[in-house]
Amino acid sequence: MAQDDTRLAVEILLKEYETLREEVISRINSRFTILGIAVAVLTWLLASPLSDHRLMVSGVGLLVLFDIWYYFAFLIRRCSVHIMRLEQEINALVGRKLLTWETESMKHGLFNKLLELPIIRRQKL
Repeated sequence: MAQDDTRLAVEILLKEYETLREEVISRINSRFTILGIAVAVLTWLLASPLSDHRLMVSGVGLLVLFDIWYYFAFLIRRCSVHIMRLEQEINALVGRKLLTWETESMKHGLFNKLLELPIIRRQKL
């Protein structure tokens, strides 16, 4: 591959890398927002008189929030796996290890140990 073609390929891959990192940051922020809403619902539930209707509505609401929170974790993981592949591809194109954050965190990170989703299995690249 010619020098200009390599440079163009790296620029395109870096743009995709940046876009996915922004997506991960957005999903992380959304998860904190959902956590705040869940805490508010629990606080409201504990501060008010209990009734069957209130417990049922709150329970369903918290279950929905948990499902969304977990789905965002799934999306974060999916983006992280793709970012890891982009890092390896960019590093191969430039011939040096320039990008390593996602690759290293996927190998050694607590997130990887806590969230082993059966839908996405990390493949050895």
